[in-house]
Amino acid sequence: MNGETPNQARDALFQSAFTSDILTNPNNATFLAAQKNDLLDWTPKSQVLLCGGSGDPTVPPAIHQAVMKKAFDDKGLKNVTSVDVDPYIVATYGPVTPDNAVSFYSNYHGTYEPPFCHAQAKGLFDQVK
Repeated sequence: MNGETPNQARDALFQSAFTSDILTNPNNATFLAAQKNDLLDWTPKSQVLLCGGSGDPTVPPAIHQAVMKKAFDDKGLKNVTSVDVDPYIVATYGPVTPDNAVSFYSNYHGTYEPPFCHAQAKGLFDQVK
């Protein structure tokens, strides 16, 4: 799958019969495994940091990080921090443009985002040690 976009790779892997079964079959093995790994009912007792970049095409915060933070907030938890490192990424690497979009989004999740989230995590650990 060299040279394909993330959406093309996704569509090649997730055929319509497969995704339809996940959505409609409550006994689908993938659906059951996902339910088993769902952390939305988790109540952490220690400090938790949720970190991501709002421009992340691999793990979009709007459907992952934001949902988890809302679940924690709905429980009234005060020990969960959510950070968007996208401003740091844009300040360091520049904004996405038509000329750099493929490179920018190809590097976002695995190269650009981690150092900023690691720095945020270190800051949290430094506070609690």
